[in-house]
Amino acid sequence: MDGPREPAADATANPMPSSSLASHLVNASLLSRKSAVQAELRRQLYGGGLDTVLLEMGLLDEKTLVTQMANLTGIPAAPLERLAKPDLQAGPWLDAGAAVRLGAVPIGRHEDALELAVHPEANHDALVAWAGERHLLVEPYLVSEARFRGLLDVVYRIPVPSRFLSLLASLMGASPARLWLALAQPSPSIARTPSPAATIDEIETLIETARLGDEATRRSAWRALGRRLHDPRVVVASRSLQSKLSSPDPAVATAALAALAELRDPSSVPAIIDRLEGNDQQVALTARSTLLVIACDDLGPKRRRWLEWWGRMQHRPRLEWLLEALAHRDPETRLTASQELQEITGEYFGYHYDLPERDREEARRRWLDWWQKTGKHRFSQRQLPPE
Repeated sequence: MDGPREPAADATANPMPSSSLASHLVNASLLSRKSAVQAELRRQLYGGGLDTVLLEMGLLDEKTLVTQMANLTGIPAAPLERLAKPDLQAGPWLDAGAAVRLGAVPIGRHEDALELAVHPEANHDALVAWAGERHLLVEPYLVSEARFRGLLDVVYRIPVPSRFLSLLASLMGASPARLWLALAQPSPSIARTPSPAATIDEIETLIETARLGDEATRRSAWRALGRRLHDPRVVVASRSLQSKLSSPDPAVATAALAALAELRDPSSVPAIIDRLEGNDQQVALTARSTLLVIACDDLGPKRRRWLEWWGRMQHRPRLEWLLEALAHRDPETRLTASQELQEITGEYFGYHYDLPERDREEARRRWLDWWQKTGKHRFSQRQLPPE
């Protein structure tokens, strides 16, 4: 495909990565320049932390990556065995909203200090200020973004976005990951029984985080809200983002597009198409990248082609868009579609993006057969654009 992937395709330019983590890994001879730039581009398109993208691409193992991030940030890496059994009684020291906003989850108490598992892109100054206001000693330990999202589930019952469920299963094994996420038990000090009030608090917390958190936590919050598109408050939040696309300030429009890319709300497509052609090239490129993420296709920079596509696809559930993308000519698009299908549905039918075409088509037919017999009934109403 053309468009947003063009910079990564220019191998002769051999550009240096722009992020400090990618540059550090290149300088440590753990990552090639080409792989680092490809990972940064993938992050730009699909969101998540750079560590998440590197793990998804299989470029580094988790222990090596977290160790290198610890060397870069000065925050010690969390021993994986320490994360296996977090002390749930430490949870009440930090409420769920603050945990998401600060990028820190309590995992235990050591003498007078509160032990915290810290997101790779946590706001360290905000965390220090929070602890100082409460006269608390804290011991931060760096974890990967996937582990952090898992700990939010274990400690606060904030559901893990499907993307990170898939990555945790890859890192830990499917059965160990399920057992780990089932660690939390109801206790008098931490309310865990699902209830309408708890659901409301969770959504309100996510919306607040999506508005006020740092870049990494905002992306995670919008992605989690994307699984709740039929909640009226999420619909309102999506429409608010869409209204910001008409802002004359490119920064406002670009930020709204980034959020919509995480939310993946099909109803936002027409508003995004409107920003494909305009005076600001960066906004137009970001709009095209956002459409690529939501539609799992790239029809180029012209509004006309996208409007024709929307006319054909707007009444079909988004999962059908992903099923069509399994046959896309571009390998990365096929990979993205297959990963998201697995994350959303929990199903796997032997499809792999780089199989020979005949084998891919056989696996895709198994997906389509499942969709007609089972999937459509289970998922269509969740995936249809809200009225």
